Amino acid sequence: MKQQIRIFVLLLVALIAVVGYSLAPWTLQVGHLELKKIDLPDALRIVPDKAVAKTEKKEAFTPAPLDTARQRILFFGDSMLEGLSRRFADYAEANGHDLQTVLWYSSTTQLGPRPTRYSTSCAKQIPRSSSFVLAATSSSCATLRSAISMLSKS
Repeated sequence: MKQQIRIFVLLLVALIAVVGYSLAPWTLQVGHLELKKIDLPDALRIVPDKAVAKTEKKEAFTPAPLDTARQRILFFGDSMLEGLSRRFADYAEANGHDLQTVLWYSSTTQLGPRPTRYSTSCAKQIPRSSSFVLAATSSSCATLRSAISMLSKS
């Protein structure tokens, strides 16, 4: 408990120092470097609603017409697809769409979305859109960029 109180006091002192420095009429300089100040009074100033309404006048938003046509969706992935596909199938059925799932057990980031497997599935199903689902634990790449470059080489 003493450790938590010490941390709280330390944070409180830091907050008081930052607020005090932002309100001070002077600035601190270390060598040729000047510490920037936050403009706290300006940040806390309350702007009347009428002023905000005047500055935010824009053209009225008109949404694009919805495409309500029946869609065929291809869901392609590993075992993670089992749980997601049931929920997605309920959504697709409620909205009049056709969901096709291609489940490939033991697929990984390296083995899952191979062009031949995917193109064969697309040729059979002819989907309007498709999604890849891979479990996070099967990812063998540290970043999305490295996964994309690895997949483009396969």
